[in-house]
Amino acid sequence: VNEGHKEEPERTSEEIATDCLASEKGDTSNGPQEFYEKLSITKPNNAYEFGQVINAISTRKDKEACAHLLSITEPKDLPVLLSNKLEGDAFILLIQSLKTHLIEKDPSLVYQHLLYLSKAERFK
Repeated sequence: VNEGHKEEPERTSEEIATDCLASEKGDTSNGPQEFYEKLSITKPNNAYEFGQVINAISTRKDKEACAHLLSITEPKDLPVLLSNKLEGDAFILLIQSLKTHLIEKDPSLVYQHLLYLSKAERFK
């Protein structure tokens, strides 16, 4: 723990998404303002959680958070996590995040994500 910094409590993907959407509407009653400045992304356990997180990220158009989500998500899990629920805005954000934040760090990971993204039910 860094001196002078409070440790953030563990939050579920759903809480993060709810708070993010509330902050977009100007409602900060769900928690302290610090949670709205930067999303805390955890690895989603299922398609529902992934959808909640990607929707929250997409609402904020946060490419850095999207890149972090992709970096902690196994590429082979993408087709199951996305299913047929991928919206156009979220798809564009995924591609832009791969391009702007991950391609130079890990081109192999980007390739794997693109490969498995193409296998999602949304594109069949």
